[in-house]
Amino acid sequence: MDSKEETKNAGEIEEVEVVKTNVLKNVASPFLCNSKDWDSEELGVPQDIKVNLKNMNFPRPSAIQARAIPLITTDPYHNVVVQAPNGSGKTGAFAIGSVMRIDRKCKDVQVMVLTPTRELTN
Repeated sequence: MDSKEETKNAGEIEEVEVVKTNVLKNVASPFLCNSKDWDSEELGVPQDIKVNLKNMNFPRPSAIQARAIPLITTDPYHNVVVQAPNGSGKTGAFAIGSVMRIDRKCKDVQVMVLTPTRELTN
């Protein structure tokens, strides 16, 4: 869908073209892990989470997700610090790993996410 909107900028009227597209996330990312997919035993992702990841157009884990998720979900648990480029899947790695560690029968708080940057909280 294309539409045109007019905006006022310091007394001037400027025409801006707004283009809406369907964006597929994680499909053509250079960060994708080609050696693993969500069905990999090493990742241990439950079937319901795999279905949701595929429905959200995340067909394969990124390289950082393939490395971090097993560290986050494997006992004995350790602190995990990850450094990778923007858009490489760090937030997904922490979110997926955290959701996998939740005991669904327990109604208490089990995960708390602290974000030091505004970028992750918006």
